[in-house]
Amino acid sequence: MDHNTRLSSSEIGGLWSTYQQEKMSVCFLTYFLHQTQDNEVKNLIRDALDISQSHIHQIEELFIEEDIPVPHGFSDHDIDLSVPPL
Repeated sequence: MDHNTRLSSSEIGGLWSTYQQEKMSVCFLTYFLHQTQDNEVKNLIRDALDISQSHIHQIEELFIEEDIPVPHGFSDHDIDLSVPPL
């Protein structure tokens, strides 16, 4: 017996919210990585960036499997690397 239970609306909402948060995190982390001078901190930021990108990929796969449109979310167009640090 093979069951293929679809995601509930609250699960989809949770994934959508997490997807948006991870996309925003990628923007922040990309900017931080560009501005940071400390190599130890850069390594931590790279790790965090990799984790966020992995989460995004996993959620996108779930959306595609469930035939749910993938949200646009934040993108590289939302990052301005020329802005000086505070």
